[in-house]
Amino acid sequence: LFLMGLVSIFLPTADLLKSIGQETRINPFVLTSVFAIPFLSSIGLLGTAVAFPEGTNRILRIIMKGFPRRLETKLLQSLNIFLEGLSSLRQPQTIMLIFILTLLVWLSESGAFLFLAYGFQLDLIFRGWVLLSGILVLTTALANLGTSIPSAGGGIGPFEFFAQSSLMFFGMDVSLASAYILVVHALLLFPVTILGMIYMWMGKSLFGELPWMRWLLGNSKNTPAIKS
Repeated sequence: LFLMGLVSIFLPTADLLKSIGQETRINPFVLTSVFAIPFLSSIGLLGTAVAFPEGTNRILRIIMKGFPRRLETKLLQSLNIFLEGLSSLRQPQTIMLIFILTLLVWLSESGAFLFLAYGFQLDLIFRGWVLLSGILVLTTALANLGTSIPSAGGGIGPFEFFAQSSLMFFGMDVSLASAYILVVHALLLFPVTILGMIYMWMGKSLFGELPWMRWLLGNSKNTPAIKS
């Protein structure tokens, strides 16, 4: 949302949302709300939990009273750990550091868009690196906001649709936009997925420390072997 607001200074973001609204037959205001409400609600809830941890704890304890006793105990333990972790956000320096690191992460993803854009010669369509960078930052933000819509793993579907719609709005051919976005999404998904699987395989001891994994391993050890 911050990046969309930033590039809206010199790009017609409102017209883009109207165009997507016409394409999906969804009111632009409703479409914007679908993007904004989940994130703003999450920020609001986290902010409330940080500012009023004791009140949040009491409210959640009341809600959890309807759960079975054993489950309630485990949930309350997790809740206390979660609220204790949020206490670090009461320091303005920590919030600023998180904001800067988050911004760098999204700009890095926009950099991947820009890197592949030169491979697809998009600089010949959008003259000037400032215009090209602005369009790709907006496309990055819109595509990732689109993944807030429930879909397949990795945001497959909404990511492609909103990114392609953004590029087509600025005059790119549909076939080129589709091919470009598919390659970009593959670049974003496959390396981290493969590395994650490798680390999971190499770090069995780390995942074995997780409570659910210890429970699973404990049950598997207690299960008698089937004799042939």
